[in-house]
Amino acid sequence: MTPPTSPPAGFGEDWIWVPAHEKLVQVRNLVLAVLAESPGAVPVKALCDRVGSFRADFNAGSVANVGTSFERKGIIARGSDGWTIVQRMKSPRLHADYLWGPPNVFGKPEIAWYRREAIRHLLGTQPDGLQQMQIVRHLAELDWVPKPKTKDLVKMDLDALRGEGSIRQSGHSRKWVPAKKRH
Repeated sequence: MTPPTSPPAGFGEDWIWVPAHEKLVQVRNLVLAVLAESPGAVPVKALCDRVGSFRADFNAGSVANVGTSFERKGIIARGSDGWTIVQRMKSPRLHADYLWGPPNVFGKPEIAWYRREAIRHLLGTQPDGLQQMQIVRHLAELDWVPKPKTKDLVKMDLDALRGEGSIRQSGHSRKWVPAKKRH
């Protein structure tokens, strides 16, 4: 089974994606992505405005904390004209309001979102549905879904997807299926 979306041209074939507007996207990754898309230094106000365009609920103080941490690690440089990314390979990239990158640039919440997207996609291809352990086995075979893919995480993912109304259990079979769309 192929992923629901392929990386854009110029991005790695193993890259994953997360919508930049998702609440679970870490501010640190939005900061890095905004810096990575700029050819030069980004003034802090412009950086905060751009991050705020994705996450209206973010705290500007968290951007300052991210800057301090990343400067210490040598990932960014801060100067009077703004911030500049130094280590682009440690940064996700913005493309069409999605963050794209190798799995190692994302945190656990972002990896969980992508795994849940994989589960949605998988269930959409199985008209009779799948039980939890069948989903775990399928995910284990999909090299485009980053680890971890444990049964405990999949159970939490299924609970979260059910809570948001994306999936439901079918009758007494204990099989998971996509939720019926309301017209």
